[in-house]
Amino acid sequence: ETLRGPLEQLEGNTLDHLAEIVADGLADGTFREVDPDGVAALLLAAGNGSTGFYLALGLDEAGQALHDQIDVYVDSLLAEE
Repeated sequence: ETLRGPLEQLEGNTLDHLAEIVADGLADGTFREVDPDGVAALLLAAGNGSTGFYLALGLDEAGQALHDQIDVYVDSLLAEE
């Protein structure tokens, strides 16, 4: 319970920052039309999940595969040139 408040603040700030990056990319044509809040939530959840998934459990190969797929996902957000 003691960590809940600071963790909520940290996660909220991270979500806001990620969403702002995506929104800026939408505005300047870098990204195709996507929901900045949804993209931010997915990226944060994947990042947080990977920490427990491969660092805590030692599943390094799975962690690398997850990171590779996050790269593929982010690349799929790019606008067509």
